[in-house]
Amino acid sequence: MKVPKQMNRYCPNCKKKTEHKVVPIKNKPRPKTKKHGLKWGVRHVSKILAGYGGYPRSKADKSKVSTHPSFKLTCSVCKKSSIKAYSDRAKKVSQV
Repeated sequence: MKVPKQMNRYCPNCKKKTEHKVVPIKNKPRPKTKKHGLKWGVRHVSKILAGYGGYPRSKADKSKVSTHPSFKLTCSVCKKSSIKAYSDRAKKVSQV
């Protein structure tokens, strides 16, 4: 996905269309919760996984390769910034 370095967008602070500087943001994954080793579910799964047998249940599918790109738009007049997230997925994001 190619994105320009500057584009005209509506600024809610200035209440008019102004030129915005565009910077892509790296999307970080959601933090995973810590497993509590003494809970029954964790003990149960570790008991099943022990030994020489195969994996007892199907493994989880791999996550998607592409992400929804997000951009930080900074107004050139008032210097206020806002974040715009695109609904389409893209593997690469480059600025033109």
